[in-house]
Amino acid sequence: KLRAIYENKEARPFAYFADELVNMSSDEEGAFLRLHEISTYPRRVLIECDMCPVALSRDKNRLGMVTLKKQDYRLLELETASTQEEFLTVAENNIPGWKAFIDGIEAPIFMVNFTYLGIIIPKGDHQIKFIYTYQNIFAYVGELLWKKKK
Repeated sequence: KLRAIYENKEARPFAYFADELVNMSSDEEGAFLRLHEISTYPRRVLIECDMCPVALSRDKNRLGMVTLKKQDYRLLELETASTQEEFLTVAENNIPGWKAFIDGIEAPIFMVNFTYLGIIIPKGDHQIKFIYTYQNIFAYVGELLWKKKK
């Protein structure tokens, strides 16, 4: 049998700084059309958040780097360096149970492109951790039940 491996040279990396943020519309059909539109802009991302920055555009001459240091089923460790505030996108499913930390301080996680993890990174050098635990899921479900009771 003949076997071959193909490389998609246009694929996005596992973790990267977005070139542009676009806040998703609450209109599902409009949001779907925008998701289709971003495929022509490799590092434009859609974020799902009412309280997020309206737009964050990167200087095209910026200097920034993301390095994946460790990856397993419950832990992602990255190092970042940048000369301006950045939006880090990680191609990991954004499901309840993930928590993000920048230099040991918890940071909010945003839904990116309907699927992935995203956080805002201040300029400078930082240690980033994403930690997944079942305890975080239980806390999330408890919070949902508490809100429903009210």
